[in-house]
Amino acid sequence: MLYEFKEEPVEIKEFDMTQESMKLGIFGKEDLPSLIAQFHFDPVTMEEYNQMNRKPNHKMDSYYGYDFGILHAVHKQESFISIKLGVYITKHMLLIICDDAAMKSEILSDMWHINAHTVSLEHMIATLLHTIVKHHTQMLEDMENDLSTIEEAIMENHMSDFNQKTRPLRSNILYLTHYYEQLLDVCEELLQDENDFFQEEHLHHLRIISDRINRFNGNIHILKDYMVQIQDAYSTQVDMNLNHIMYFFTVITTIFMPLTLIVGWYGMNFHNMPELEWKYGYPFVIVLSIAIVVICFWFFKRKKLLK
Repeated sequence: MLYEFKEEPVEIKEFDMTQESMKLGIFGKEDLPSLIAQFHFDPVTMEEYNQMNRKPNHKMDSYYGYDFGILHAVHKQESFISIKLGVYITKHMLLIICDDAAMKSEILSDMWHINAHTVSLEHMIATLLHTIVKHHTQMLEDMENDLSTIEEAIMENHMSDFNQKTRPLRSNILYLTHYYEQLLDVCEELLQDENDFFQEEHLHHLRIISDRINRFNGNIHILKDYMVQIQDAYSTQVDMNLNHIMYFFTVITTIFMPLTLIVGWYGMNFHNMPELEWKYGYPFVIVLSIAIVVICFWFFKRKKLLK
């Protein structure tokens, strides 16, 4: 689909490259070869677009007469499936390559909010970047809430599946760390403007979205530090539980240690031991053992050593 910004965005059949009005194109991957032939883009850009399918590696490069970049939109925290966008930029034109119908619709919806009388290339590019990251505020808040819930469970000692719950969050935080850093590199490349496409009075649009992405980058690093603190808290809680168990067994061992002495003492079976011939010797040892255990329990409880 081709659009031209005049009094309002108007769908057109083909671009008149001699006119200086702002133009927008949104196409699918199948249109890429014809666009390369029509606008004389370097075919290498099509190979780059086809190869970058898995990781969200943002990039923006300057070629002779145009800029080409690959961006990735990520909306859902649960899956983090990225939507790839190819972006061609000339002085009065922005071409977007995208195969996701919902993403195309969202881009167009945001683009139509631009005032056609004041539209600029910088504003269109900033709007595209805004569309890519506009859901990230809520996404980062959801991640922070998830971490807070995990931390509360740790403090209440109700966390039994820590690794299972934190593994996706650790992966997502690492994912977004690289995501924002690479997107900031794209913004820096755009602001360098090697092809001299932009006008100084409109660059504030790109600076604003760059600052916003930088804030997201700062927030994800805060969440990264928060995750480290939660891991430390969990390790501390595990150590405390282990120490409590060891303490319990130490107390039990101490209580029954006198019985070990009795067993060793009466296990010698010397002939002159008086209890060997005493008919109450066996019951006496039983009563003595029970009395020692009771006294030890009473002593430890009085000293508040039983927890």
